Amino acid sequence: MSTPEESYRALVQQYRHSGSLSADEREALETNRMLLRLLPDQARAIEQDVMHQAAEADKLESPEQRDWPASPSATASELAPSKPASHRAVARSQPRRLRSEPPASAERQVIPEVPASIISTILAPQAILQSPDTASRREKYKQVLREAYLNDPLLTTEIRAELNKLAQILGLTQSDAAAVEDELSEEFVRSQPPALASEDIATVAAATAANSGLPAYDPSLSNSFEALVAQLGKAAYEAADQQTHDILLKVIQPVQSWLDVTALREFPKTELDRAAIQAIDRLWSQSSAYRFGFGRQLALYGKLSDDALQQDQAKQIEQALLFSQKVDWWIEPLKFYKFYAQLNYSPSAEYGHLPAYWFWQLPRSEALKLGNLGLAAERGGCRVDALTLPEFMAMLRRCGIKPEGIKPAE
Repeated sequence: MSTPEESYRALVQQYRHSGSLSADEREALETNRMLLRLLPDQARAIEQDVMHQAAEADKLESPEQRDWPASPSATASELAPSKPASHRAVARSQPRRLRSEPPASAERQVIPEVPASIISTILAPQAILQSPDTASRREKYKQVLREAYLNDPLLTTEIRAELNKLAQILGLTQSDAAAVEDELSEEFVRSQPPALASEDIATVAAATAANSGLPAYDPSLSNSFEALVAQLGKAAYEAADQQTHDILLKVIQPVQSWLDVTALREFPKTELDRAAIQAIDRLWSQSSAYRFGFGRQLALYGKLSDDALQQDQAKQIEQALLFSQKVDWWIEPLKFYKFYAQLNYSPSAEYGHLPAYWFWQLPRSEALKLGNLGLAAERGGCRVDALTLPEFMAMLRRCGIKPEGIKPAE
């Protein structure tokens, strides 16, 4: 595998023209320098060395050799967009269930991990352009897009921009790219197991171990789970959402009416605790064909460390905001969370939209700290909370919840 320095050198060699770089090529080099984690001084030294070698080589070439026109596939800059893609164009570069707009004011202080396949694709435009037909190029775009979502379903701004650039390098129109993304979305839906009938779901709560292979939850929760099964069986999602919150309080924080960060951080304590969270997720996931549930939310939230608080706070805020936009919890023009009454309890609500009451239930004092202005004792009207979402998602992982994201093609 090439080192970052070798990859950057190869790109500079593709872009150099008689010892100089165009503005578009300079912009492309800067993007790839960041992706490859090279310091500016390292990149500058490589560029100077390549330009020096190019100048020496030009002295040895004959006039006829120097006058040969560059191959159309020699650089990607002619095909790459000359200005950043619009938010609408970037949004079209994702499957419908995963689309969201990044906050315009978000400052990116941590350069994200990028799948090696995307970097190598951007760095090798000549190989890409050898694809003989549109179908082959669409398949290449589909492959890279799938790998990007497998790496992190919550695509960063940089990766979205690179995917948009890749589509143009491949010569795909916006319609072509959108069709590829829709195909990938449909493949994902077909890969999910079918939803269980309500009578089958009931057996999950009645005998969790027998149906799921998970440890049985605390028998004292049987009545609560029976109520949840009944509500999910008839798609009474608002009642099921509040019933879910009731179960979460019983197992995580029985002495108050909301889930605070400290309680989340200390959970789970026993295997019965883990089983309760797994049982909730199984019921929501299977009753909605994996549209809702903790696994879906965890997949959309993206990767995080076991100790969520070790992350950079700006990154935490950005990740929480992107997730909230993706699951349709956020009012973009007003820059705060929807009020609870504004949530969508229909079967067609956005992927990962439910359950949500666990996040919305707040005492008035906490809501005030988050900008609610005393309008209500809930999450509605609040700004982004950089602690609760990371801690809840870390808790889900500790309880053995698996992200239900896009799976590799068979």
